[in-house]
Amino acid sequence: MNKPSSPDSNKGAQANPGAAPTGYEQLKRRLRLLFLVFTIIGLCVYAILGENGLLDVYKIKGEKEGIVRENATLEAENKRLAREVELLKTDKRYIAKVARKELGMIGEDEILYKIKDDDQPKP
Repeated sequence: MNKPSSPDSNKGAQANPGAAPTGYEQLKRRLRLLFLVFTIIGLCVYAILGENGLLDVYKIKGEKEGIVRENATLEAENKRLAREVELLKTDKRYIAKVARKELGMIGEDEILYKIKDDDQPKP
């Protein structure tokens, strides 16, 4: 009599999960692992050196800090100029002071003396 085929009767054709892998299976595993390792390394390199990578982030962060410092300086300058504009609109003594300093003007009751320095050699 013939024995009916059972699923266990084809054991020789199927790989045994507990058996040691063959050379081809080991090679496939190593190639998969190697591919995975190189993929991870490639992604890491791209994350650091690629477009919008860590190096670009640090560069942009430095630029931002410089712009923030420059902005603070400009804001202080704007406040100083706004105060000066207000003084020029309202304070006559400040206007006279600026006129003397920047334009070399003198008041009506002031006398200008020019002193000649003889110690300078003549050209």
